Amino acid sequence: MVTRLGYVRLRVPDVAASAEFLQATLGLREVERVNGCVYLTCSERHHELVLAPGEKVAYEHIGLEVSDAQALEDTVTKAEAAGGKRLRLVAEEPGVLGSALVEGPGGHRFQLFHGMATDPAPSLAPGIVGVRAERCEHVSLDVRRLAPMARFLVDGFGFQFSDQIGNNGMWFRCEQVHHGIALVRTPKVGLAHYAFALSRFEDFKRISDHLYGLGQKLAYGPGRHGPGNNLFIYFFDPAGVLVECCAEMARVGPDHDYQPGRWKLRPGNVSLWGGLPTLRFLGANTPVGST
Repeated sequence: MVTRLGYVRLRVPDVAASAEFLQATLGLREVERVNGCVYLTCSERHHELVLAPGEKVAYEHIGLEVSDAQALEDTVTKAEAAGGKRLRLVAEEPGVLGSALVEGPGGHRFQLFHGMATDPAPSLAPGIVGVRAERCEHVSLDVRRLAPMARFLVDGFGFQFSDQIGNNGMWFRCEQVHHGIALVRTPKVGLAHYAFALSRFEDFKRISDHLYGLGQKLAYGPGRHGPGNNLFIYFFDPAGVLVECCAEMARVGPDHDYQPGRWKLRPGNVSLWGGLPTLRFLGANTPVGST
């Protein structure tokens, strides 16, 4: 079964511009380039984000890690039984030993993988604003119907339910982090945002000041979400993909006393500190693109 969120693979028109922005803003570093794709990380892991060249912006798939080759095959089998479709096995994927691409409800795609390469002593300098993200922590997916994807995540990949807000959003975890995948019910299908975890609130100020210097304002925040109890800011990358930075995400597990919550849909629960999201934030959607 899935043990953690691995990475996000995006297709963008200007790989160099997106990579430069993310390196400067979040302290990501380039690991390698293969066939025009840039593999970026902020940790000892080979990659947490992949930028692939393409004429139109899209998200190609979400990488989900499993423990080994047998777990990979077992999880694919369970995903198929839960309504998923195995698209192909990937013989050679940079930085991993083995992987398989699976399509879930609504066309969302997930690349299950095992054996990601690591560098035990990487050079991890912060970005030019003095920030280095800790990891790619979660993604938020736009779906037309919550129930089919919720069943698929639980029965196919072994995710656990963490929270729900009205009939509009659900949060699921595959480790002790409150959520690795969030679902938002919308007319569109795609990626709502991807999120990197930061270590401290001071990083939010540094990033916000950096964006202001670039002539860009935050799309939403700062604030604290109800579900997950995490601090947040949102902004757009050069390709127009919505990025969240978060900190203090709730932990769930043997050492943490947490009960799944069912929140009412109201602004005070989306942001406990108050403040309304912008229209651009609410409409953000990066469509699914074939790999």
